[in-house]
Amino acid sequence: MITPENSKNVKKTVATASESVVAVLSEYAPLVKSRALRYLNNYCELDDLIQEGNIGLLTASLKYKSELAGFNSFARRCIDAAIIDYLRRLNKLSEIPKEYQVDIVDFEVADSAPDPIEVLTVKDEYLKVVERAREVLSSREFAVFSYMLRGFYPKEIALRLETDVKSVNNTIGRIRAKLK
Repeated sequence: MITPENSKNVKKTVATASESVVAVLSEYAPLVKSRALRYLNNYCELDDLIQEGNIGLLTASLKYKSELAGFNSFARRCIDAAIIDYLRRLNKLSEIPKEYQVDIVDFEVADSAPDPIEVLTVKDEYLKVVERAREVLSSREFAVFSYMLRGFYPKEIALRLETDVKSVNNTIGRIRAKLK
């Protein structure tokens, strides 16, 4: 049951939370803007990228665990992941001309990771898998593998490698067999 006293406490808590959000957004505004500028193209508005970056920053502030990494590093990954996710959604819209689509491949794997917590907690395993892949995969297989790590679907990989989807799926099967 909500009493007048509980109501005051709720309002105070909401006000404190709102002030905290504003403080985080203000303090990290330069970081968010610098990350957004990396992904700016002729089709996207900087304000849209900053807004997505702010969502990533707030996600970072909620999911951050100090034992994994420093907050700035974690926030940067979350900001980039949110912006890249937004750009991928934009790229899938058919009305966007090809020349304005952002090629996510140009960005580093670590920066484009969809879940920064997973990237930080499995970094050693990830590096071992990549090292093993370099040793056992052909250059074509490693190219497909690299796109897979970036979260591309076989259809997207086929478009980028200028081949058909069946060929990419066959390559993925060989990759799985070699990396078991």
